[in-house]
Amino acid sequence: MATQPGTCPRAASPEAVARSFYEALVAGDADTVGALADRWFAPDAVLELPPSLPYGGRVESAHRLRRMFTAMAAGAIPAGPTGLRVVSVTGDEESAAVRLEFDWVATSGAEPVTSGALELWTFTEGSLTEIRAFYWDTAALLGVA
Repeated sequence: MATQPGTCPRAASPEAVARSFYEALVAGDADTVGALADRWFAPDAVLELPPSLPYGGRVESAHRLRRMFTAMAAGAIPAGPTGLRVVSVTGDEESAAVRLEFDWVATSGAEPVTSGALELWTFTEGSLTEIRAFYWDTAALLGVA
């Protein structure tokens, strides 16, 4: 049975979950992003971002992640990755790897920098427990390079 963009079946692979999540995020569909987070994110899910970035570090709890990602989808976050493009999504039974390209908008108002990242999504017993983001060049994003 086919699914609509941004949705995935009740029992889905990590790859299908990540792909559906990013389809909704790119489409600016905050409601679907929230619904996917409610369905797939474990209560204690975490996001690990490069600590050198202005918003970097660890974000803990499905509730906080949901709020952050739905704000991103709604365009309510004025800095950070914008113009998100999904290059590839691959996965197995317990993880998905998402390669992204985006334009980084600095809080300083400097010209956006084209960059990318690899995100590793880890699932435990069918729920997302961690997203770990590896950005290509954090110094360039900070305007240091």
